[in-house]
Amino acid sequence: MRASGAVADIALLLEGTYPYVRGGVSAWVHQIISGLPEIRFAVIFIGGDQKMYGPAQYQFPPNVTHAEAHYLLHPDKPLKASARKGNRRAFSEMAELHTHMRQLVPLSGEEMTSAFSRLGSAEGVSEKDFLYSEA
Repeated sequence: MRASGAVADIALLLEGTYPYVRGGVSAWVHQIISGLPEIRFAVIFIGGDQKMYGPAQYQFPPNVTHAEAHYLLHPDKPLKASARKGNRRAFSEMAELHTHMRQLVPLSGEEMTSAFSRLGSAEGVSEKDFLYSEA
């Protein structure tokens, strides 16, 4: 969607709202971003099926330095349910990350990047493992 190379000060993880749905939470998010021009924002949109959303309803202000969209449902490539063991090491690492977050223990950028870069891959927690594994 958009990436300027500038590092954001705040990342917003937005489920099913901004910038694709007008009003409500989206209007509130847009007002916050627009009202704080000295702060750089990253906008990460998570939605269901891409066909459920039309074009963006809001134009990003200049202080949005990064934006991306992720759709969780892929009707053209449905996953076939099957019993799986799952990557226990990857799930254990993710559990440790969640523990750190709940205890408000700061993590380095390197630790965060390492944890999240493997999500969705065979080395990390794959989509099939997340949905169907024992782990």
